Amino acid sequence: MKHQLLCIPALACATASTLHVPSAYPGIQDAIDASSDGDTVLVAPGIYQENIRFLGKAVVLISESGYALTTIDGSDPADPDSGSVVSFIDGEGPGSELTGFTVTGGTGTQSGTNRRGRGVFCLGSSPTIRENLVTGNSIFSVDNSYGAGVLCSTSDASVEGNVISSNSAGSQNGHGYGGGICFVLGSSPDISHNHVLGNQATYGGGIYGKHESYAVITNNAVYWNSAFGGGGLCCNAGITPEVCNNSFCYNEASAEGGGVWSTESDVVLMNDIIWGNGAPSGTQIWAGDGSAVDLEYCDVQYGEDSVYCHPGASMTWGAGIIDAAPGFAPGPLSPFQLSGSESPCADAGNPSTAYCDPEDPANPGSALWPALGTVINDMGAYGGGGAGYWVGMPPGQVAPPLQPCMAVSPNPLRGTGSVLYSVPSPGPVTLEVYDVSGRLVGTLVDGFSPAGDKTAALDCSDLSAGVLLIRLECGKAAAVGRVVILR
Repeated sequence: MKHQLLCIPALACATASTLHVPSAYPGIQDAIDASSDGDTVLVAPGIYQENIRFLGKAVVLISESGYALTTIDGSDPADPDSGSVVSFIDGEGPGSELTGFTVTGGTGTQSGTNRRGRGVFCLGSSPTIRENLVTGNSIFSVDNSYGAGVLCSTSDASVEGNVISSNSAGSQNGHGYGGGICFVLGSSPDISHNHVLGNQATYGGGIYGKHESYAVITNNAVYWNSAFGGGGLCCNAGITPEVCNNSFCYNEASAEGGGVWSTESDVVLMNDIIWGNGAPSGTQIWAGDGSAVDLEYCDVQYGEDSVYCHPGASMTWGAGIIDAAPGFAPGPLSPFQLSGSESPCADAGNPSTAYCDPEDPANPGSALWPALGTVINDMGAYGGGGAGYWVGMPPGQVAPPLQPCMAVSPNPLRGTGSVLYSVPSPGPVTLEVYDVSGRLVGTLVDGFSPAGDKTAALDCSDLSAGVLLIRLECGKAAAVGRVVILR
């Protein structure tokens, strides 16, 4: 009997398997249902119309060929109240991993009159979310919506190396929080090496944090996002993030904090580039009541003239702050790589060895690309100790062109409402309404449009109850949404 007890764990340790989709299992969820801790679910290229739940299993879900060829489309959930594309809601840990998928089309998970986590939803779990494209997820609720792209709620997830693009969080009566990434309710995620672009929300177009949460936010390129407050990063109600070696560029806020917005939070900004952002108040940084914002070794456009600091806030303007055009040059990683070692942001970050760029083994004393110059920290997303990650990025795992996105307000709709849509670049735009049989019901927009956020009136007073499809086409790119008509 004693010998038998020793053999049982040895057998258990030897049973890790690879489950192939679709050759052995027709769907991704079928494979997860059949899997055990330690297994790998390997998915061949294709479009999988599913909503995935990991069921607490320490399983690696990975595509064979990367996100460009492998899509999880969650637009047709079995339960409309549980429409997140991928859900980690059963206490998963770091061994539960999502890698290499396009995640799109979810409707979010209902919680009262709020909706949460349309793309990836992490609740009370700490999974690994790596090298995915999370795009085209537009969450809209009666009251508040949280995390159109990725939501971490009481979660210490690792969100690394993803492209989080063209997601939107809105609301009928409340607010939309975190168009790209949202972390709330005591979360402590590690947010690193992501491209967060073209997302929209009421607060935190790119990244949003709230509720006594902490986050390490490093080596992210956050650009072309928009919000009412905090176009790039929004820090609210007691969060204490470390924000190091990021690029917050060309984000927009219609009210406050084009680049970074903070209230009742302690925020450390170091080795960051905060440039080209826009807002009526605090074009680059807005610090509201109860905030403490500390800056060191950052490139801030217009310096202190671009910053709003509330009388009840404090802002420490520390060592190494510059106001100099970064010298961006489009490269294989994003439009916001530095042009060369002559950039004023090269070798301009914190000189401590704790923040050094990785060294090029072939050129001792020189930084490893995409870092530049010597091993002294480069400001921005492609410098510092984490810069070496970008060298190992698989081909094609870079920021895609900005895609159009839209949402209907209110939804469901009785009578008249609005279509809120984003045009990524100037050009021909059509916005059309179809019934579920594919019949064209009406055309709302047809013509040339400048880039930016737009609104079109939608009058359904004479239409029968049911579902309508709204198709937005901008040049060769398109987005499709649904609206439920009530009578």
